[in-house]
This record gives sequence, C-alpha cells and structure tokens, in this order.
Amino acid sequence: SRRKAFMTHAPAVDLSVIEELRELETEDPNLVADLIDEFLKSTPVRIAKIRAAISASRPDEVGRIAHALKSGAGALGAVRLS
Repeated sequence: SRRKAFMTHAPAVDLSVIEELRELETEDPNLVADLIDEFLKSTPVRIAKIRAAISASRPDEVGRIAHALKSGAGALGAVRLS
C-alpha cells in the first residue's frame, strides 16, 4: 500500500520541523530540548492512560489521549507517530 511504502521510506523525524522550532530559540535557547524532554516524559504516562482506558472499555478516552499523543509527535516532526 502507499502508506506502507511511505512508512518504510520516511524518516522518523521531519528535520524541517525541528529547524522551524530552532528558529524560535532566539528567546529560549533550550526550547527544542525542553519540548522533546516534555514529550519523552509525557509519552509513557499517556500510553499507560491509553491502556487503562482500553481495559475500562472507554473508547472516547482512548481516542482523546491517542490524539494528544499524535499531536505532540506531529508538533515535533515525528512523522511516523503523527
């Protein structure tokens, strides 16, 4: 499928997104590192919440949390997760 071909050949991170974020670092030189750190800290918590929502048969909550995870990944250019 086209999606599978894209996923096979696409980089894990779109570096152009990182470069755009780096342009914002003029006021906060740690912006990109801080955003990545926050994503890495929040991801295991979100995954645990997704698992709990699945176990509790709460599909709306699963969708909400998964969307937040996907959005955070997309904001950092993690194209394979977004």
